[in-house]
Amino acid sequence: MKICPRVTVVVLNWNGKEDTLNCLNSLSSVVYPNYRILVVDNFSTDGSIQFFEELYPNIDIIQNPKNLGFAEGNNVGIRRALEDGADYVLLLNNDTVVDRYFLDRLVEAAESDHAIGFAGPKVYYLGKDANRIISFAGGALNLWVGRSRHRGLDQLDSGQYDDLAEVDYVEGSCVLAKKTALDHIGLLDPTYFSYWEDVDWCTRGWNAGYKSIYVPNARIWHKPSSSNVSGTKTYYRARNRLWFVRKRGNRLQFLAFFFFFFVVDAPFAMLRLALWHRDWRALKLFVVGTREGLKTPPMTHS
Repeated sequence: MKICPRVTVVVLNWNGKEDTLNCLNSLSSVVYPNYRILVVDNFSTDGSIQFFEELYPNIDIIQNPKNLGFAEGNNVGIRRALEDGADYVLLLNNDTVVDRYFLDRLVEAAESDHAIGFAGPKVYYLGKDANRIISFAGGALNLWVGRSRHRGLDQLDSGQYDDLAEVDYVEGSCVLAKKTALDHIGLLDPTYFSYWEDVDWCTRGWNAGYKSIYVPNARIWHKPSSSNVSGTKTYYRARNRLWFVRKRGNRLQFLAFFFFFFVVDAPFAMLRLALWHRDWRALKLFVVGTREGLKTPPMTHS
């Protein structure tokens, strides 16, 4: 009899009960025989806890005492999963729906090589052109300019990303993490709060000898940015991008990035926010995030 590693699926919710319900409904059809679902609630105020308890009384739920952000909110679930003996932890955004075979295929790929630390699926946009527009087919990272890129972004799927591949990172909307890797490198870095923590996680894994892989025959659909305010997103992306390159790049890479960011990216971003979008709140938060990013970042992970 085939032995199936134990997987805990961690779904983080923050005032998104309808999206989370759709996610849980899709998970109920998953055929993988050895998984459990753990919902972590980031102090929702929309009645999420009672809603889930009534509809899914057998699902484990943790309620955080405040909104801990994406990174630490998920860490709460990861710790519980590892304490309960999980071999793998799957982080899954609450605004996703999944194919019933996605977990089998992720685990099978991750089990094929002990050096694989992270695995992620092909991600489509939910509801776009018959659900065939790609959102993510593996991540590529350039530390010299501090940019992360989704392979296949906004492309119609015609089989161009149907090969399993080692990638620089796996997107946090759906990432399968191996316990042995987490025992070595630790959990998500909570200082990011939100954005860049998934890239940081996989980069730390790579530095410790663990691969990140893209598994094309595992499929999910993602409703992007459903719970994020644009100005808040702008702040964290600006701050955390600076922190990430400072933490994970070498001195020469950071100097190259610093020049590129302030000569090219920052002026363009400010013009775009001011002239094209006229979003003065986002512009202010971009400046504040950049200023914060120039400060020495907390070093909670090696």
